[in-house]
Amino acid sequence: MTPRSDLEVSPDAAPLVIALRSTLELLDGRGGAGDTAAGQVAREDEVDADGAARRRHSRSTTDFNFKSLRLNAVFRWEMKPGSALYAVGTRQQVDTTYPGVFVPGRDMRALFGAGGDDVFLVKMAYWLGR
Repeated sequence: MTPRSDLEVSPDAAPLVIALRSTLELLDGRGGAGDTAAGQVAREDEVDADGAARRRHSRSTTDFNFKSLRLNAVFRWEMKPGSALYAVGTRQQVDTTYPGVFVPGRDMRALFGAGGDDVFLVKMAYWLGR
């Protein structure tokens, strides 16, 4: 799911342009191989020092539950043609708890409660020739 919104304001009498764009991306992926052959780790026979055979079983580790939320916002102010100021903000959150099990309310609460990374950048471009 990726909703986007754009807003641009440009007065007729001036070359001034102000724009705001935002994007929200929500990803929810989960699954597991369960009891299928692809999901099971092979069973191996081991021999003890006294020669007795015993079986070792391993559990499947292919279950996953990956949730990601990314929000981007871009502000652009074009002061005159060729010159602009950009301000960009990004927030990203990731949660991988509860592998292989999907409960929508619990998973979304875990995602919104997970720690996140925030980035804020500012860029100025100015056209010297005008």
